[in-house]
Amino acid sequence: MIEKVVPSKDGQSVLLVIPEIQPVNQVELNLSLKDADGSQFTEQAYLTINAVPGGKHPNMKELTKGRAYLWEEIKRKEAERKRLKQQQKKNRKKPKK
Repeated sequence: MIEKVVPSKDGQSVLLVIPEIQPVNQVELNLSLKDADGSQFTEQAYLTINAVPGGKHPNMKELTKGRAYLWEEIKRKEAERKRLKQQQKKNRKKPKK
């Protein structure tokens, strides 16, 4: 949630104060704005927040590495389950002596 909007002195940009902001792959901003003449317009923007200076959360690079590790771990476990299942099928097919 945006807590505060601080316009720049030249009026060309704003600082959005968002206390709980953290790195994410995608943020959607839907804005209702007024131009210099006072005419209203809407704008939609999609952004990636890679890092938050001074933030307490890991940056996107660290998060991505963590996700990649988890994905590799999931694939490894799935391959192991598949191998065990195939081994069990082989063991069931072998005739008993």
